[in-house]
Amino acid sequence: MDKFNLKSKLFYLINVEIHLHKILQPNASFTVVSADLEWFGPSISHEIVQIFLEFCGVSQIWLDFFDRFLKQPIYYKPDELIRQRQRGVPISHSLSHLFAELLLFGLDLYIYQNTDIFIYRLHDDIWFFNSQSTKIEQAWTLMNEYAQMTGLKFNEEKCGSRRIQPSNIITNVDELSTNVILPSKDVKWGLLTLQSSGRFIIHQETIRPLLDEMKTRLTNATTILEWINLYNKYISFFMCNFGQCANILGTYHIEHIIEIFQYIHRYIFPETNGNALIILTNRIVEQFPSCLTDEICEAWFYWPLTQGGLGLKNIYLDLYSVQQYLLSEKMVDFNQLSAKDAEKYAEIEFEYKQAKKHKKFRFIAQFMHDDETFITFDEYIQRRETHLSHWTAVYTNMLAITPGLSPNLTNIFVDHIKIFRDKSTHMSSEKQHIMKKDSDSYLEWLLCYYGEQIQSTFSQLDFIDSENLPIGLITLMKTTNIDWNNESKEEE
Repeated sequence: MDKFNLKSKLFYLINVEIHLHKILQPNASFTVVSADLEWFGPSISHEIVQIFLEFCGVSQIWLDFFDRFLKQPIYYKPDELIRQRQRGVPISHSLSHLFAELLLFGLDLYIYQNTDIFIYRLHDDIWFFNSQSTKIEQAWTLMNEYAQMTGLKFNEEKCGSRRIQPSNIITNVDELSTNVILPSKDVKWGLLTLQSSGRFIIHQETIRPLLDEMKTRLTNATTILEWINLYNKYISFFMCNFGQCANILGTYHIEHIIEIFQYIHRYIFPETNGNALIILTNRIVEQFPSCLTDEICEAWFYWPLTQGGLGLKNIYLDLYSVQQYLLSEKMVDFNQLSAKDAEKYAEIEFEYKQAKKHKKFRFIAQFMHDDETFITFDEYIQRRETHLSHWTAVYTNMLAITPGLSPNLTNIFVDHIKIFRDKSTHMSSEKQHIMKKDSDSYLEWLLCYYGEQIQSTFSQLDFIDSENLPIGLITLMKTTNIDWNNESKEEE
């Protein structure tokens, strides 16, 4: 599993824990802290690494070898003198990862042994949360002590904390600021910011610099396909950093994302009130004056490149399918489980009374005291979130990614989906990779919305021979990364 998927799972976990806390402890606040180590790799102390290795029982011969590895000669520019590395580890080396994890594992263990708080960590990206503010403050204090002892430092700009308000208490937001001991910045995941309500939201001002950059790049695009490729990659980047919808996020999150994408389009294309197709149509007419705008089929813009279209991404189809799934499914959440507890307790109590008559308690022994008396309801629901199966089932389901709802397609469209798959099977590996970029669900919604328009315009859905398409060019376009602020950043 790649780092981004792990980060997404952590995002869902935090949301589930916040929601669970509000149900189990409605009178208590909940604090979330995120932290990041500044220049972690270059800051690793060789002496500290040696101490950790020695403590782990590494023999002297290996200690000497690791020391030589760490202190290998380096230079940064050809005309500079060769110097010996005194601090830090080589980039992208297995041993470097080992030494880094040794230091970070020491941090994990130090915090857990002293506070019972579990650190969720993706390398040096650290998250922890708890309902006891004193424990959170103690953990943060100990983390800073550990950093100081090992010669590390936390990046103040990337460290934040947020206190979640009790669900049944109306409190002024200003009163919910975390203790001065904790980092004062916001808790952020991607382009989302955690609020005192417990929800992650997207602030428009946060994404405006990215939108200005996107607008400039689109304006400077020299070809139609370059424009479309830039647009699609930015939309994909935003979607990844807005958080793919999981069951715990619900309709609020998906509707919030829809609103943000509407804002994005209005901001990027103010002259057309957010209509990207008009902008793209005008570009086509400018570059190919013989084309008439009334002859350009709207569906053709969104139709896959491998099927003869332009392959412009319609993000609203993905969002709409997830929204419809959430609206159609009656999903059980933690709010409904208190009633389920009472129902289950009554069933077990009835079984206890029946078993008592025959003195056969084997199947309900876990719900009895040593003197064979039945547990109280308060005892039954104690630690219910970890001991009762219906709570575990809901917890697991809340972490799952919400699937899109498939549309009802006519037989001809169903057959065409099969054609898409068959063509993918007979294509080369490069072509199959491209086809997989568009999920079956997205293709189904494309067919549902635009199939009839394609049919009426081109007289058939399969209007081009895929084997005659420039697959090499399409592959290159889809796999080329955008230079984000002069930094190579993979498409997430």
